[in-house]
Amino acid sequence: MLKLPQILQNRDKFYGLADSAVLSLFRFGSSLAIARLGGSELFATYILLMTTSVIFQLLPSTCFLIPLLNRGTGAAPAQYGELCQWAQRGVERAALVFFLLGFALLFCVPNCPIPITMGLGFLAATCAQLWQQSMRSRLQMEFKQGHALYADVVACSIHLLVSGYLWLQGVSLLTAFWWGATAAAISSSLLMKVHARKLELGRDEHSETRIHTARQQGRAMLRGSLANSACSRLQPYLLGAIASTEILAFYGVLWTLIGPVRLLSMALTNLLRPRLALFQNQARPADFVRMYRSALSILSVTGILASAAALWLGQPSIALLFGSELAPASQWLSLALIYATLDAITTCQMIAVQIKREDGAALTARLRIHSAIISILLVIPATLCFGLTGTLGSLLIAEIYYAIACQYKVAQVRRPQGLSSRKGNRDHVRILRT
Repeated sequence: MLKLPQILQNRDKFYGLADSAVLSLFRFGSSLAIARLGGSELFATYILLMTTSVIFQLLPSTCFLIPLLNRGTGAAPAQYGELCQWAQRGVERAALVFFLLGFALLFCVPNCPIPITMGLGFLAATCAQLWQQSMRSRLQMEFKQGHALYADVVACSIHLLVSGYLWLQGVSLLTAFWWGATAAAISSSLLMKVHARKLELGRDEHSETRIHTARQQGRAMLRGSLANSACSRLQPYLLGAIASTEILAFYGVLWTLIGPVRLLSMALTNLLRPRLALFQNQARPADFVRMYRSALSILSVTGILASAAALWLGQPSIALLFGSELAPASQWLSLALIYATLDAITTCQMIAVQIKREDGAALTARLRIHSAIISILLVIPATLCFGLTGTLGSLLIAEIYYAIACQYKVAQVRRPQGLSSRKGNRDHVRILRT
């Protein structure tokens, strides 16, 4: 079992948060630069491509990397190695399918709006970033976030240098961005691979059981991830189809500004998932509860403060950062921040349920599918009637339903099999109700 002194785990938390801060600042700066240099139309194209990239990377990560974190953290060396190898094969197959499909579309779609060089850079960057995520997951499980921070700082520098050089040479802004992202992701992945622990392979009965469980969880969570994408990531395509380019650019501004809240959520969940899995595997319920409640408190306080600040500072901040052309987006900023906060809270709730309950992956997937149905049914009429307010409102209603329904289902948990003592059962129910 993987055990580290408490001081090292605390230092690893700092490195994990610092790594997320670096990525957040770089992504925010990149979006800001594209909006300022390219204008609203180019920024709208960037939002559509970035949304596509996020959706693709999310699906294989949910199917392979999240089950790897749940089952691999704290596992015996041979079991850990087999799980990592299983996840890596799945990620590589997904990247190959995505690249070949995108390559075919670039050359087969008549009058394709995306230039070939930009499209190839986008495909290469997305696949390389997925590989980078798999390497980062390895370092998370091994509590080596300091090495991940170093690799990502180097990657951001390479991205900036390559993109800037290509742009100065006359390459279009988005083409330079995606090829710079490709070089950065490959460099970061190689650096992370150097610091990751060498895998010990040796499949036995326990390894087969863990891989089987991870595969089942991955399939269940993939359904939830597909539903989540339908619920919260189809809006840019919808706005591009039924609204103006200006509205889509406003949406991009909002998603850029709520990025720090969402990346704070990602940072906390990156720290939360492997540690909750470790506490669960080592039967440490008090540590499980304490870390889970701390994450919820941090997210709630941050979201409340950010939403309040947006009421006073939203318009001047957007005008300063993105220009007066996109300043009207400030009227929706507080609503977007409330949604981002609730989304972060439900993500933590989902992680706790998936780790604590044997049927957690299937349960959260079903609830996410229900949320997606609600969002899809509401989003088109709400957008047509109320514009961007309706779009954000449909997202918020779906997240409220998910939070309430998940809490209700968790409160119904019964005494699990194999729990022999009443005290153990009370601890189990108390943890799930947090």
